[in-house]
Amino acid sequence: MSVSYLLNGIQFEWDSRKASTNLRYHGIMKINDLKRRLQKDRPKTTISLNLPDDVIADLQRIAPLRGCSDYHALIRAYVGQGLRADLECFEGNPAVFVLKE
Repeated sequence: MSVSYLLNGIQFEWDSRKASTNLRYHGIMKINDLKRRLQKDRPKTTISLNLPDDVIADLQRIAPLRGCSDYHALIRAYVGQGLRADLECFEGNPAVFVLKE
């Protein structure tokens, strides 16, 4: 059975059949990693990021439409979503990839 959730403007789908398969495949470590990542009091580091003004304007416009409190939250959601996709793709895979600017 699939159930959809919305968190910080990002839609997630929970499929209980896939969850049990993932648990067998990835083991309990994956669940513990997820629980740790969802903790609000995790240590954080402030970074500086230069983005074009028009991108900031677009982020400010889209953030409330995606359920985010501000554009900073939307950026964090986008980074988290992309990172989770890459971790899932490359986890356990020794392949090295390079992102070009």
